[in-house]
Amino acid sequence: MGGLMRLACVFVVLSLASGFSGAAERQAPSAPVASASADGRELLLLRSLETGLVRVPVLERCGDPAVGQARIRHIEHRSGEVIVTYGKHCSAGLSLKDMALECRGCD
Repeated sequence: MGGLMRLACVFVVLSLASGFSGAAERQAPSAPVASASADGRELLLLRSLETGLVRVPVLERCGDPAVGQARIRHIEHRSGEVIVTYGKHCSAGLSLKDMALECRGCD
């Protein structure tokens, strides 16, 4: 399943779990919905329905990891940013305020 389709499915599931009905007014999720692209190299982020889907090429900007697969393996939303783990021990943080990507490196 493509990244956009998977993200849309996640949004629908979150909407149904939150009590939104299909006939209800379309509302943005309270927290951004994040997913990895099909190839695992980009972060797909839905901040609001108005702005639409934002693609952040994490591995293109931060580089491939020395150890582990060159793909995003974990995504976490924490205090105004999205933390992405890729490879075996590499991470990056995306600020939701200004959409700045910080490559934090590997340990």
